[in-house]
Amino acid sequence: MKTILVLTDFSARADHAAQYAMQIASKAKAKILLYNSFFVPQVIPAVTTIYPYYEDYAVIEKENLLQLKKKAEGLKKKFSEENAGAPPEIQIKNDPGNIAENVHELAKLKKFWMIIMGDKSQEGTFSRFIFGSDTHTLIEEAVCPVLLIPEKIKPKPLKKIAYATDLEQSEHKSMSFLKELSDIWGSEILVIHVLSNDLTAEEKVRNYDSYKQIISRIKFLKISYTDVRSDDIAMALEKFTKKETVDILAILHKKRSFIGKVLHKSISKEMLNYHHVPILVLP
Repeated sequence: MKTILVLTDFSARADHAAQYAMQIASKAKAKILLYNSFFVPQVIPAVTTIYPYYEDYAVIEKENLLQLKKKAEGLKKKFSEENAGAPPEIQIKNDPGNIAENVHELAKLKKFWMIIMGDKSQEGTFSRFIFGSDTHTLIEEAVCPVLLIPEKIKPKPLKKIAYATDLEQSEHKSMSFLKELSDIWGSEILVIHVLSNDLTAEEKVRNYDSYKQIISRIKFLKISYTDVRSDDIAMALEKFTKKETVDILAILHKKRSFIGKVLHKSISKEMLNYHHVPILVLP
């Protein structure tokens, strides 16, 4: 059975992402692991003018676990009220420490089908700690697809999935995941290749041949390919998703060396700064 890891910091934005995850889990016949990393303050050593301050680890862990249970019950109740049928199974887990590091270690022990989390939050320091800079680290280290949910997006059937391609044969694994995802909803796949220069007729033919090779062993229900000319890849993808009323935009994230990170923009990270549809980051 598939397992979807859903990250929460108990914020409204995280709640929204969890509700979106419930719809996906129900359709995909998957279970959810609702997960939170909590912060345990260090002991402040006693000095002449300051009294020592001790945080009880067990108390913090227990309170955090109670919050997770409450969130899980709330998610199941809301799903039952709004949908026919039983809600997906929800398990809960919490650990102290950094969310990105914890998820990386957790993923080594358990194979997740997908990770779902809220988009960057402006709701306060704690929420930004969970979904701000750590989002980049989590994406960098992820071994499974990560789905980022904007706050105001309502759960709906995934009729159209756009995929930004570099036309590399190594993308076959990513396309296989999109095939699995599209089969669940009967989705249409829109493959888009953004280029910074105009193409000759021969180059367009070569690109299309490369695309056909990538999907040659995969039987999609409905799939199409298009080239787009733009100097700003992120903006071009944003416009494309609006024009085609796309429900999810899939982007391949490539790990780079230190020099590579300096010399090249990461489109997946750039897209986090502005987007109106869920972004699926494929490792």
